[in-house]
Amino acid sequence: FPVTIDHAKIEVPAVNPEFVPFGVYKDLVDVLQSGVFAPVMITGDSGNGKTFSVQQACAKLKRKFVSISIDEETTEDDLFGKYELIDGNTVYFSGAFEQAMLEGAVVLLDEMDRGRCGNMITLNMALDGYDVFNKKTGRTISPAAGFMVVATCNTKGQGDTSDSGRLVAANVLDESTLERFPITLEQEYPSAAVEAKMLSKVCDDEQFVEALVKWANVTRESYRAGAVENMITTRRLKFIAGENYKIFKNQKKAVERGIARFPEILRKSFVELFESIATAPVAPAEVAVETTTEDQFDTDIPF
Repeated sequence: FPVTIDHAKIEVPAVNPEFVPFGVYKDLVDVLQSGVFAPVMITGDSGNGKTFSVQQACAKLKRKFVSISIDEETTEDDLFGKYELIDGNTVYFSGAFEQAMLEGAVVLLDEMDRGRCGNMITLNMALDGYDVFNKKTGRTISPAAGFMVVATCNTKGQGDTSDSGRLVAANVLDESTLERFPITLEQEYPSAAVEAKMLSKVCDDEQFVEALVKWANVTRESYRAGAVENMITTRRLKFIAGENYKIFKNQKKAVERGIARFPEILRKSFVELFESIATAPVAPAEVAVETTTEDQFDTDIPF
């Protein structure tokens, strides 16, 4: 029988000190602690912490975790395994999804709605919690205790239904696949207080952090109102406050380099907006500590 090589390393992720629990995190912990097999789909805008929340929930619970980035080219071979000819020998490479089933790990299908509909259907039996017959090896794969599937999507498997075209690569997933996710969690961007707490973990300039959070929220409000075609995500805020500010040591430059990918007119308007917010006088009420449900939630689940 051909040699089998497991080439996906599945292990417990490290706790990241920059993580701040919010949004769907508590529900994720509840699902993973329950011992019930119930695949979860997490939907929401890009860069709002979906993947990070799954990884850190596994870190807290000390659960084995593997993330598979889904795209147009992802096939059954990538997920379950394939044969390759190595130095004249036939070698079977076990796929990450197959290994997660065998090891009882949490498998994250990252950006599942980027996959082709027909290719994602190959997961249907596994999403039902059943044994899966591997056509390549002729072996039956039985899910070990603890095996769980979580998928992240920017859409709800219906493709890009907006007029912006920002999610043009999102595909429509088959109804039979979507029906196998009994739990759907919708992740929003964090509140201003929680987002400021996130940025304070990578930047000790409180005024810069406050200005960035206000700026990002204005761009999101404008985006939702249809006034602009892009907005500032939490992921991009952390880049600007963290890596960019450490490198350039200048607030305006950190912002400019962080949003240079946007069209010129939008980029200029965003820079001007940031400058107006950063240089505006701060009212006493604005510097008061904001109490939010997310802040309280954070203390309920200590690391």
